[in-house]
Amino acid sequence: MMGKNNRFFYSSAWLLLLGFSPMVEANWFGDEWREFRSYPRLEKAYQRLEKGDYAGARQLLEEVYKIDPSRRKSTLFLADVCSRQKDTQCLDQLSKDWLRRAPNDGMGYLLQAWSAYLKHDDEAVMNAAAEALKRSELSAASRKKAAEAWLNAALRKGNVSRIQQTLAQIAQYKITLPRALLVQAEAVLQSAKSNPTFSAQLVPSAIPAMTATMKPKQTQQTAQLNKPEVQTPPAAPVVFPYAALPAVQREQKIAADFSALIAKQQYKTLQLQLSQLRQANLFTPALAEVVSNLLQEKNCPLLLKETPVSDLPSQTTERAQMAAAYCSKSNYAQAAAYFAAANQLSELKGHASISAMQGEGEALLASGDVAQGMHRLDQRLQLEMNESQARELAKLALQHLDLAVSADIAAHYPDYFPPGELALAHARQSRQHADFAAADAAYQDALAAKPTALLWYEYAGFLQQLQRHEQQGAALAQAAQLAPSNPQILAEYGFWLKGQGKAELALALFRAALAHDANRKELSPEIAQLEMALGQTEQAIADLRFSIDHQTEIQTRWGLDETAMQTQLFGWQRNVQILEDRWSWSLGGQVRLNQGPDNQLISSPVQFAQYGGSFNAEVAYRLDPLLDVARPTTVFARSDASLQDQSVSLLNNNANLGIGVRQRLLTDYVLIGSAEWIYRQGAPYENDLMVRLSGSHSINTDWQPVKSQWTSLTVYGDAAGLVRANSYYLTALAEIGEHYRISDAGKTTLMPYINSMAAMNTDNSQHATVSRFDIGVGLAVVSWFGGDPWRAPDLKQRIALEVRQAIGGNSDDRFAVLFNWRVSH
Repeated sequence: MMGKNNRFFYSSAWLLLLGFSPMVEANWFGDEWREFRSYPRLEKAYQRLEKGDYAGARQLLEEVYKIDPSRRKSTLFLADVCSRQKDTQCLDQLSKDWLRRAPNDGMGYLLQAWSAYLKHDDEAVMNAAAEALKRSELSAASRKKAAEAWLNAALRKGNVSRIQQTLAQIAQYKITLPRALLVQAEAVLQSAKSNPTFSAQLVPSAIPAMTATMKPKQTQQTAQLNKPEVQTPPAAPVVFPYAALPAVQREQKIAADFSALIAKQQYKTLQLQLSQLRQANLFTPALAEVVSNLLQEKNCPLLLKETPVSDLPSQTTERAQMAAAYCSKSNYAQAAAYFAAANQLSELKGHASISAMQGEGEALLASGDVAQGMHRLDQRLQLEMNESQARELAKLALQHLDLAVSADIAAHYPDYFPPGELALAHARQSRQHADFAAADAAYQDALAAKPTALLWYEYAGFLQQLQRHEQQGAALAQAAQLAPSNPQILAEYGFWLKGQGKAELALALFRAALAHDANRKELSPEIAQLEMALGQTEQAIADLRFSIDHQTEIQTRWGLDETAMQTQLFGWQRNVQILEDRWSWSLGGQVRLNQGPDNQLISSPVQFAQYGGSFNAEVAYRLDPLLDVARPTTVFARSDASLQDQSVSLLNNNANLGIGVRQRLLTDYVLIGSAEWIYRQGAPYENDLMVRLSGSHSINTDWQPVKSQWTSLTVYGDAAGLVRANSYYLTALAEIGEHYRISDAGKTTLMPYINSMAAMNTDNSQHATVSRFDIGVGLAVVSWFGGDPWRAPDLKQRIALEVRQAIGGNSDDRFAVLFNWRVSH
């Protein structure tokens, strides 16, 4: 990991070149405050640079520079970003700021040299580096790098006198230069001596005086070697056989010999002769090009060994660097470096190398440096347009819209992006960043350019995310119109229509989607549900059974676990049972186990208002719904008879007979209206009409296929009136119980429960109001019987023992112990 103090030195030759040395801190608190404000911005800038976001990093660095313009670290960091963007004006401004603020500080001239390097102005580099070394505040590393830049510029200029003058001036500053750079300079000077085309007057070389100061590190071995008695005289310089020939003839002869050696694969001899050439200072860039071209298809490892990466005309040529790049094969980073050097050499001649820029860009992409690779390919296309490459670069930009260079590519080549794709990519990016307004505008631009079904479908999903449901439906309608055979689009539009209550249209779309893709069996339950709602009973039963048969495939499509799927399956089975069984019936009885008041209660037609013993039976038939399947119409006939306390003997003159019609009025199964004929022997009016409005709501009263314990709740309300007797009954009941599955007993549970009831009636000769409010506890055994793989159980039995205590009201009956039993189908 990089330390806090040097983390921001992004890898760059010029950033290393400039370095920094700490300045004297005068105000401790002010410096700490500036550090506190700068550090987070520098961290974010570093993160953005790693992603290739130069524009974002630069914005943050400019903020840091405004906070503390005299800070070297952030200045160098900003200068590095400016150089990567080829923004020499930025570097010029930074150098002017430093020169104005600190004219005796070498930093300003160093920045000036950096800008000149980017402009390929070697003369300006030499002048600025010389001025930088004259001034203070530069660290030793900075001074050394400035000297290297100075000498490199002189070597590129190729003026022998300037090279020797530069060496002499650097020696005065007592700066130790790298041995490789000194050897290169000496080679240039020696070449000038042996080349008659050089007319400059040579002065004594300054290299021996400088290299004399570069002593190797003293070790035990070197100490032994340095003893006078074991020293050996220096070896005589190597004299190459063709040294006496003129330069042109010598290079022709050497090139011919090298070609013969390579043809015979005598690579060791070739390496030996190359070493001799270098020792004799006769190895020229032209010979380097010859060797590289000959080795390219013969021995790439040797070519790479003999051809280092270099952009100096005094060492190599563009063709030599290109050959090494092609030999790098899968080492993409190395290939990119060779291509970059080849292009730099070409630019020094006044033109750019299209092939080198192309190779560098592709190599950078292959090495993972996407941002820089795209930038280089963009530069290449600006020099020479290629339509196929422009389209490929546009496609790459669409995949990396988060990079700043992608915006440049979009601006440069808008015609090479597929219609609407750029807007669509911006829409997706804005959506990902929660910029919904921008995403909406971009989606509409994309649709205007290319309104495809899939794009309308994607836009509908975006509108759903924004809860703009009406517009979502319009978008889905457009998608379905453009792709009438796309099952995904048809199904999605069907779900939207179902949510809007348009059952018939939704059903048609679900059926069409399933017809176009038979594998989408998960639509079968949806189809069955809509068929139930529309009263298409036979079709609903068939589709529910089909869903049950293909439950495994549907489970896979829905991605449900086993527990959730078992719950779904039981629901389908219950619906099949309900739809198939039009007839229903129930039998029940209640025995009072303790003695009631002396005056017997008149048998009530309202079940929940009875506190004595009773026996009742009912049979009902479900008609075709008058409204819809959720509000069925049922005709029924029932009989109620009262029992003696503590027995199952009938109580004389207390029996009810009734027929009626029940119509569920609300789709949530809460409100029920009924009209019943009542016969009560011994009552003032033996035949009477009861009009009743009842409501009930039950939760978890059916069998639960996957639970071992669950809570059930029933809430009931009833208002009944006798027309001839001119009396009424009001009843309200709530019961809550906890079911415990009994193992090895089929579908049976043990349910302790508590309930409470409030009742009021005027069914007596005086029309007096009799009221009672009580609370009860009980224990019930509940069982479900019947069923098969396609049907849920159709019989339910409940046996319970219950104790009730009145806690309010004026009824004489205060305490009751009841045993009740009921079975229903």
